Amino acid sequence: MGESIALAMDAGQSVVIVVDGFEPADAGDFTLSVTELPTSELSCDDGLDDDLDGLIDCDDPDCALEVRCTPVCPQGSLGVPPETVYASTVGQLDQQDPGCVQSNAGDLSWEFTAPADGSYTFDTVGSNFDTVLFALDSCGGTELACNDDTVGVRSEITVDLLAGETILVVVDGWSTSEGDVVLNTQ
Repeated sequence: MGESIALAMDAGQSVVIVVDGFEPADAGDFTLSVTELPTSELSCDDGLDDDLDGLIDCDDPDCALEVRCTPVCPQGSLGVPPETVYASTVGQLDQQDPGCVQSNAGDLSWEFTAPADGSYTFDTVGSNFDTVLFALDSCGGTELACNDDTVGVRSEITVDLLAGETILVVVDGWSTSEGDVVLNTQ
C-alpha cells in the first residue's frame, strides 16, 4: 500500500518527512521516492493536471497562449434560412454551457441575424452524435432556448426574433459527446 503527497517548495527549503504506520503493528521496510514535478503544464491537451495546481489543460494559465485554448465566439455566421451548415465539434473547446443539460463537450457557435420578424427553427437532424442545441443573446450571454433530444438524440429549438436581432446558436454535445454537426436553419 502506498501513499503520496505533493508539496510546493522554494529552492533551498528544507523539510522533514515522517514515515509512519496507521496501526502500531505497522512496521517494515519502505521505499521513499522524491520526484521534482513540472512547474507548468507539459501538454495543454492531455486532460491531465501536469503541474498539480488543480487546473487542467486550457483552464491553466500556463496554456493561455495555446491556440486551441483561445476562445473564439462565434466561430461562424448563419445566412438567410433555409440553410444547412456542416462542421465538427471534435477537438473544439467547451466554451458555452447549456442550461438544459450537463455538458463538458466541445461546442461550436454561429451568429444569426433575423432577416425579418418571425419564428426561426434550428435543428441538428443529420448530426452523428447526441447533440444539445441552444441559443444565447450573445457570447456567454443569457440563454433564450435550449433543447436536448427532440428528434431521437438530435435537438431542435425555435426562437422568436425581430428583424435585425442577432443571437448566438450553439451546438454542443450531451455529456462528452462530440462528432459531425449538421445544423439546419428554417
